[in-house]
Amino acid sequence: RDAKTGLPPAARYALEPFANPRVMQILERVRAADPDEPISFTTNGAMLTEEIVARLAEMRPVMLTVSLNASSVEVRQRTAGDKAPNGAQVAMDCLELLRQYRIPFIGSYVPWPTKSLDDLQDTIRLVDRHDGALARVCLPSWAAWTHDEPPFETEAYWDEILRAIDAVRSEVEVPVHIMPHMYHLRTLRPVIQGTVKNSPAAMAGLRYGDLIVAIEDETMYTRPQVAGRLHQRIVVDQHETTTFT
Repeated sequence: RDAKTGLPPAARYALEPFANPRVMQILERVRAADPDEPISFTTNGAMLTEEIVARLAEMRPVMLTVSLNASSVEVRQRTAGDKAPNGAQVAMDCLELLRQYRIPFIGSYVPWPTKSLDDLQDTIRLVDRHDGALARVCLPSWAAWTHDEPPFETEAYWDEILRAIDAVRSEVEVPVHIMPHMYHLRTLRPVIQGTVKNSPAAMAGLRYGDLIVAIEDETMYTRPQVAGRLHQRIVVDQHETTTFT
């Protein structure tokens, strides 16, 4: 730690890789060691200046999860506590930079009750406007040893969040992924939860709510079965086309 040569964290969403002053040199060494391995990490976006984004673009394939947690600079300043200079503005501006430099990203949001659900909906719209691969909504949680009084009634508030998401789904193309997803999707049936904008699946007409009945005339019953079949066709057998029912 004292030498400041450690790797950025992979398993802890709460830690910011760009707090390491040498993170770009680390990532560039990772890319030099393996030119094809996808690089993926989570950032709060407060340090994603154009200079940084341009350097990341030279390391493709790169995939970022940007913890936006706000739809505007004002809400971000009020709720995020960014320590980076002008961090809220940089975080809001980075989505357009990622779009311009063709770096796929996930826009992430935790709808804590101190923020309005209108802001959640506006953030999903924001991610959609900037062609994000996915809008991720992490349902908020709390523990008895962190709060003297319950900040909200979990199931009632979670259901309120789900209604807000359902109300905006028809307006956007970006898939909305809810975590934990089994609270919302209480089935293993292969129901499509969204298609990445401009992807082959989206262009073929697959949409949120569609049920995959078969792949290449083989009946499909569960999401894991679909995932395994697609992995076999695309990664192992390297088929270029797949027929869905």
